[in-house]
Amino acid sequence: MKEMIDHASDFAGFGYEIVLMRRYQELCRAGCSWLLVYAPDDGKGERVAEAARRFEALTAVKYHRLVEEDLV
Repeated sequence: MKEMIDHASDFAGFGYEIVLMRRYQELCRAGCSWLLVYAPDDGKGERVAEAARRFEALTAVKYHRLVEEDLV
């Protein structure tokens, strides 16, 4: 991910994906771990969001086809 961020174009800085990548990089430096969850429909996505809030996740993002949605 570091290489991708280091070589991203100046225009990438306007996109949310590069913001998320930088966020993930900082969280990893702080010793955080990742958990990826397959939640293809809204009901499952909401269950994931509820679990993330209950266990005080620092971030949770649902990736849609064209947008990313912060869940926490």
